[in-house]
This record gives sequence, structure tokens and C-alpha cells, in this order.
Amino acid sequence: MKHRTAILAVMIGAALTLPHSSIAASRGPTLSIDGVAVTGSLIERQEFASTAPITVIDKADIDASGLVSVGDILQRLVSQSNAINAQFNNGGDGSIRVGLRGLGSGRTLVLLNGRRLAPGGTGADGSADLNAIPLSIISRIEVLKGGASAIYGSDAIGGVINLITRDDFRGIEGSAFAGTSGKSDGSTYDLNFAFGTGGDNGSLTLTMNYSGQDAVFAGKRDFSKIPLAFDYVARKPVYVGSTATPNGLLTRDAFEEFFDPGNARYQSDIVANCPLSIFGDASCTRDGLNAPWRTFNFPSDLYNFQPENYLITPYQRFSVFGAAQQQLGENVHAFAELLYSNRQSDQRLAPEPVFDFQAFISRDSIYNPYGRDIDLFRRRFVEVGPRRISQDIDTFHGVVGLDGDLFGDPQTMSAWKWEISFNYGRSSSDQSHAGDVVASRLNDGVGPSFIDDGGTPRCGVPGPLPGPGDDAVIAGCVPVDLLSGAGSLTPEMVSYLTFRGRDSGFNEQTMVSAQFTGPILKTPWNGHLSAALGADYRKVSGGFFPDAIIASGDSLGGTISAVEGSYHVAESFVELSFVPVADMAWARSLELTGAARAFDYNLATSGVAWNAGALWRTVGGLSLRGNYSTAFHAPTIGELFAPGSDTFIFATDPCDSTFGSLDDPNVAARCAQEGLPPDFNSQFAFFLPQRIGGGNTELQEETSSTFSAGVVFEPTWIEGLTLSLDYFNIAIDKGIDLLGVSQILANCYNNADANRTNCDQVVRDPSTGFVEFVDNKFLNVDKTRTSGFDLALNYNRDFGDVGHFRIEFEMTYLDRFDQETPSSGLLHGAGVYDLGVYPRVKTNTMLQWDKDAIGAGINLRSIGSFIECDQDFCNDSFNRKNFSRHVSANYTADVFASYRLKSLLGAPSIRIGVNNVLDEDPPVIYNGFFADSDASTYDYKGRFLYVALSQQF
Repeated sequence: MKHRTAILAVMIGAALTLPHSSIAASRGPTLSIDGVAVTGSLIERQEFASTAPITVIDKADIDASGLVSVGDILQRLVSQSNAINAQFNNGGDGSIRVGLRGLGSGRTLVLLNGRRLAPGGTGADGSADLNAIPLSIISRIEVLKGGASAIYGSDAIGGVINLITRDDFRGIEGSAFAGTSGKSDGSTYDLNFAFGTGGDNGSLTLTMNYSGQDAVFAGKRDFSKIPLAFDYVARKPVYVGSTATPNGLLTRDAFEEFFDPGNARYQSDIVANCPLSIFGDASCTRDGLNAPWRTFNFPSDLYNFQPENYLITPYQRFSVFGAAQQQLGENVHAFAELLYSNRQSDQRLAPEPVFDFQAFISRDSIYNPYGRDIDLFRRRFVEVGPRRISQDIDTFHGVVGLDGDLFGDPQTMSAWKWEISFNYGRSSSDQSHAGDVVASRLNDGVGPSFIDDGGTPRCGVPGPLPGPGDDAVIAGCVPVDLLSGAGSLTPEMVSYLTFRGRDSGFNEQTMVSAQFTGPILKTPWNGHLSAALGADYRKVSGGFFPDAIIASGDSLGGTISAVEGSYHVAESFVELSFVPVADMAWARSLELTGAARAFDYNLATSGVAWNAGALWRTVGGLSLRGNYSTAFHAPTIGELFAPGSDTFIFATDPCDSTFGSLDDPNVAARCAQEGLPPDFNSQFAFFLPQRIGGGNTELQEETSSTFSAGVVFEPTWIEGLTLSLDYFNIAIDKGIDLLGVSQILANCYNNADANRTNCDQVVRDPSTGFVEFVDNKFLNVDKTRTSGFDLALNYNRDFGDVGHFRIEFEMTYLDRFDQETPSSGLLHGAGVYDLGVYPRVKTNTMLQWDKDAIGAGINLRSIGSFIECDQDFCNDSFNRKNFSRHVSANYTADVFASYRLKSLLGAPSIRIGVNNVLDEDPPVIYNGFFADSDASTYDYKGRFLYVALSQQF
């Protein structure tokens, strides 16, 4: 652990709970005492109002959540879906991300105090990692739901999340949080210490935090303890464990046995005990080490990998946050903001499997007594132990700058203000692997082997090989026994087969900004025109460097290629807010807004994003608002610079005369242009080599347009009540994806010359004409459309002796979520599972009461039902009618209570609560990637009990 014992001792000694406080130096371009900074605008206002819908998560919401992670709280938003979190064991890396409107985390911009956070994670990532941000430094969170690239630049397509830290803390505060599940696992803890001091001319604050979460194993929950699938014919679930079992699965094939019948022992041990089926094959296994072979029974002999897997992954995080501000003169103010965070996290999977053709067991192996080569064999390396991946990630975020007033009276918002800031962020990762098997060593180990004169098993054959300089013995190799069943691998074999891999990576962002805001004129009707303008320069770089064995493709678990690159962008922007009238009989205010941002990347991305909006607030409490904006998402480091991986795909060369495609005159013309004869025959009959997922520096930005319109009602006769209803419609074009080999070939060869595209992606050997590879690289080819309605109710009122009541209700109705890709065509995702969890309706409700020192409340969450179809293909009407099932809605409830008092020792408080008090399991989704449900949507932990203590001085 990097966490220093002395710091932890101070924190534990001072900590007693969870008021979640912290400090920030500045949260935007202005420092007006009376002005309100609203996310989505650089111009301060007199009131918190916006032309686009904004959700605010304040201190009361944070305390009521019973959570200690920023990411976990944001993932509960009804406008968020299908983003990765700590429940992702297979494919996760301990990070937590957010995808507003379900559009992906790369299309959601995350800010800290109005400034862009750098991408975070294991390296060359495309979005901010919210698991690097301690919740204890957050005062409130503002979520703008809609495009905002004109204000903030790239990534603000689905919306913007602005994490705002406190700037008013003075004194000392210690806090502690502890909780555990109803099954005494998944324990969570959070310790926080905060110190703040200052006066009129400056302030200094420091927050230290230590938090973590223990693991939950998949075998400890009823819904995830065994892997299941759904039989749509029999209308029932069926067990679908792995065929790679600890004792092995050997496949007999009558056709192969005809040419290679094996020896007498093969006949007596295997043929006699494991008869062929009517299909001419048989699956054979053992019951233990050196036990007799027998017929493999489906499904009872399948391997249940779930008890070895994490359901919820563990992590520990230590962080320090500091902020300072100092008045340097009458009109100049300096500020600084620094955050350091270290996260250590783990994932755990069942032991490595080996499948058919990944290992060829030679007839000449000393551990193969059957006189024939064996390639149709599967086994689980239980002797090696589980696969473990561990991350150690350091994250740094720092801002320094100057701001001040140019002229005018800052107390009345009549001054022009300026700010110059430098924003630097970097994350560095060290990732380790355990339990992985080296593919080449495995094949050497099960290849030919012998016992030397000293009685030592050797890989290879005795005596020299015929070639000059060849060696008959493979140095360092240990013969491997796969056939004898679980326990056959000795420690020497395990040591030879496995490796401990180590990856590294980084993300880095450097940003310089200058901006000016202020009033331009006043109108005769109490209105005004205000403006903000400025410029940004930002450089982003990143890289991921896998272990050499993994990068070379020699790991049995697959290949990951290294990637590294950088880009920079220069931007300028302007924003206008025109309030022609205010405080009139027919209008409390009327505001017209507009903004534009020009961007120029050093690669292929450049253009202008803009938005326009209007807000009419009547004196009767009714407000009408609307906004139209364009936004963009620039390509990531991986999409620009990844080298891609080489593999084969089922496809035929259009120029191969064998298949008759040359009968198409367009195909024949293109093949002739490439210098190929009419009787050309390709090197590969049914498989073509492809380079998949390669970066493309010619990529352009993804573009989007967002339209929203809504009504807000604040009735004057019901104090404290606000109702809002908003419609949203988002269209994304030029989405970054793979075109697919079949489409690349069709675009190049089947079109006439005037319409041919993608021909540069078919790379041929100039001497032979054979296809070297089809470059299936990233291109701007996808489209996404989504629309729906947001409904919100807020009621906040004090009833004197009865107490203070607060009601919050938020609902999203999803009318449409469509995605069009070259490989799948147009898919409709709303209400079905084809593209993930996109239910029609999601709701959040909070009811809270407090009086004097006592408080209590309840949170209610619902995630609506949807349809799941065989092979995730509800878009086919026949499949949806005959091979589908209903996934039930999910309802959970949290209860909490608090007690606060004042004493001579300060202000102690206690909160207790139970999340998911009814212990509701997530609904079963048989097509779910992990644990027969969806880790990005539902709570896997179950009932969770917690207590939080705090002490302020």
C-alpha cells in the first residue's frame, strides 16, 4: 500500500463521519458576490435558471444516498445508463464512468468546478474516471442534460456533469462511514479529515480521504451463483457452465479416428468407456486425477466458474485535496486547486481455460499414452489458480490562475471580469496480471518429450535434429500433463506455464484558458445584454503499454496491442445573454441566449459548435424554455493511434475467379485496375486476413444536434413547489465505429468507379496480388437517435412545529433509442435489450423530513421492464414474437435517519440507514454479459446497512 501509516493515523484519530465537505478556490470565470454561476453558461445570473434542463444533486441528496462514491451516485440518475462501474469484473478496471442519455461515457463531459477533468484509468482512456474523485470534497453536483460544446468543447453531447466543491468551510471536521451488506460482505468504509481557515483576503483548505470497498463473490448471491441461459422453446432457464473443466473434455471424432485410430490403450481406456453418439462423436471426461474416462454428461459436468469470480470488485483509495485563494491587490485574485488520488483495485476470474486447437497434445508426449495426436481437448487450469488483474493508479489534477475585475462595481454585477488559468491533469497506471498461461510454452510442454538419462523429463526429442545448428531439446521447457485430470500439473509445470504480467499506461491533459465576462448594455425595460468570450489551448496525450507476452499474442488469454499518441486543439468562443425585459407585468424575465465555439485540432477535426436558447419566466410562476445546440466528440487516443490486431474473418476475395464474383462488371473492372488476371485465385479460400480496430488519424469528430423544450411551473399558491416537464431529442452523426470487412469489400468492388470507396483499405501484395489484409480501421460511419421526456417535481417547505419536508421526484420516459451501424443496420433499442438496458421508464423519488436535531427519509428507485430476445435480436419481428421473454421492472427502497446536536465539543452527528431494505435482487437477463443480469444498471450488492458519524469543531 502506498498510503502512509502516519497520515491514516491522523485521519482515523480525527474522523468520526460524513458531512462530505471540501473547499474549492473558484468554480468558473467570475467571483461576483451576488452572481450565480450555472452549469452550461459562462455568464453569471441573478437566479439559478437555464434554457436547458439541469438536475442538481445537493448535500442532502448526497447524505441520503448512503453511498461514498461520486460515480455510484451519478450512476443512479434516471438520465444515465449503460456505463462501466466497479461491478464489472470481466472487462472492468476499477473505474466508474457515466453515460448521460445512454450515449456512452465518451459523450459525457465531466468538470470539476467548471473545468475539464483529464481522462483517467489504465491509459489512453476516453473519459474521466469518477472513482478517482473522493465524494468527501463535493458540495453539490450539477448535471446539464443536453449538448454544450459551444460552451465547453468536445464530449458534451449527452450532457455535462459539473462536480462543485465547497468554498465556505472553516474549522476542523472529522468523519467516518462504515457499512456492510446483509450477507456480511462488500463492506464499505470512508474516513475523512478536513481543515479550513481564512479571512477576507484569502483562505486555505485541506481534505484527506481514505475509502474502500471489499469484494463480493458471484457465488454468494442466488441470482449469480450459477450461469444460466434461457431455452425459448421449452420456456425455462438452463444451466450453461463451461466445457473447459478441471478434469478436461476430450472429443472423439469418428472421422479422425478412421485415419488415426490410436493404440490399444486408446481403445481400452477411451473408446470402450466413452462410446460415440449417433452423430459420430463423443465427449469424454474423468472424475478426478487418473480416474477412468467416461461419457461427459451435459449439463451436469459443465464447470461452474461463478464461485471463483468477483461479483463486485474491491478497491481502496487515498486522496488529498487542497485549495487556496489569495487577494493580491484591489482587483487581482490568485487561486489554486490540487487533487491527488491513488486507487488500488482488483478483478478476479476463474482459472484460465484452454479450448480446442489452442494446444496440440503430441502422440510423442510422455504424458500421452494413446498413440495419437489430440487437438480436440479442453481443460481448466485449476492448479494455476484464479486469474487476477490489479491496478495501482495515481491521479493528479491541478489548477492555478489569476482573476479580477476590469472596471465597474462587482457588487452589482456591473463589472467586467477576467480569468487566466492553467489546468493540468495526469493519471499513471501500473497494472499486474497473475494466473495467465503462455501459449507457446503450453504447446512446447504438450509437444514431443522424453526422459533423459538422468531421469529428468525433457521437451523435444532425444538426439540432434537434422538441420544445422538445431537443438533437439527445448531449453527450460517442462513437459506438461493435461490429460490425467485435475491435479496433474505439478508446481514445476505451473511455474513453467505461467507468467506474471505487468502493464503501464498514462493519460495527460494540459490546458490554458483565458476568458472575459461582463455586461454590455442595459435596456429601458430593466434588462441587459451580457457577454463572455475567450480562448482555450488544450493538449491531450495518452498511452497503454501491455506486458510483452500479451502484446506479442503469446498469452492464452488474448492479445492487447500498445498504443500511444497525442493531439492538441486551439479554440475560441463567445456567449451572449440578452434579457430585453425584466420585472414587467407580463414577464418576470425574458432571456435569449446564444454561443459559438470554433475549434481546430492538429489532425482532421475542426469546425464550429453553436447553440441558441430562450427562457420566458412569467410573474405567475410559469416558465417556458427551449434550447437548440450542436455538439461534437473528438476521436480518442485509441481511435486515432491504436495499431489494431491481426486476425482472420470469414470472407472471400471478390477477385477470386472461383466464386463467380467476376461476373459483376464492376468487380471485374476493379480487379483489372489492380492488375489481376481474369483467372486469379486467392491465397485464402474462405478466410481473409484483417487488421481490426486500428487507429485512424483521418477521423473526424462525431457531431450531434440537441433540441429540448419544456415548461417549469412554480405556483405562487403552493410555497416551495416546482414542477417541470421537458422534451429532448438528440441526433448523432459520424459516429466512430468499424465499417466491417464485408462492407469494405462491397464498397470498393461492387460499386461503379464513380462511387467506389474504401479501396485503400484492401491491401494486396504487389507481387502476388494476394490480400495481405483488409484494414478494418475506425471510421465515421454510425448514427444514433434518441428522444423522450423528463418529468421532475421538487417540494421543499418548512411547516414550523411539524418540521421541514422535502420531496424530490424525477422520471425519464424514453420514446426512442435508435442506432444505425454498417454491420447491424438500424436497431431500435428502446424497450428491448438489443443495445443494453433502455427501459421506457426510470424514476427516482426521495421523501425526507427533519425537525430540530432529528431527520428521517426514504429513497425509492424504479427501473422499468423491457423485452429480451434470443441472440439479442428483438428487432426481428419473428424472433420477438416467438423467442422473447419479459424482464420485470426493478424496485428498490432505502431508508435513513439522522440525529444532530450541538455541544461544547462542537457539532457531532450520526446517520444510519439501510439501502435496498427489501433486499431486491436484480432481474434476470440471460443475455447479460455477467452474472445473468446487467452490471451497469442494477444493484448487485443487495441489502446494505451503514452508519455515519461526524464531528465538527
